[in-house]
Amino acid sequence: PHVIITTDEESGAIGAGKLISKYHECPFADMRFMIQLDRRGTDDSVFYDCDNDEFEKYINRFGFKTAFGSFSDISVIAPVWKIAAVNFSIGYNDEHSYSETLNIPAMCYTIDRVVTILEDVVTNSDEIPEFEYIEAPAFWEYWGNGDNMHGYDYGYGEYLSANAINSVKSADNS
Repeated sequence: PHVIITTDEESGAIGAGKLISKYHECPFADMRFMIQLDRRGTDDSVFYDCDNDEFEKYINRFGFKTAFGSFSDISVIAPVWKIAAVNFSIGYNDEHSYSETLNIPAMCYTIDRVVTILEDVVTNSDEIPEFEYIEAPAFWEYWGNGDNMHGYDYGYGEYLSANAINSVKSADNS
């Protein structure tokens, strides 16, 4: 395994940005996927815009559950390096506040599961692929035409489709 340490994620992923500006491609020939340990709670696996179902199934069989997340260093690095990535819960509570705490037993439990994942990769190296980063469709593409996202009728419809946006841009340029 390789270890990458970045800084200033909360300030706009400055460290991750510097990393990918220096290394436009993954510098490790044998990297199968990336793991980040920087999430609240105890069992979350967050894939951000990585839509590789096989990778998600592989990761979640170690006791994690897919959750939603908006931003992290791997959401910057993974698309550039084209390698699937996951961010695991590490036991943070009340993160990004003055009352932030770390649940040490939860952290140790996550670390134990990461060790199990890494052991699985070493033991079954011929069977574990290099999981490719697959860009998830934009949320309106994923949920349909945008009129009925999560059961709510927003009335956006065709205005959210990429074709409609491009049509509006074309019309503005006429």
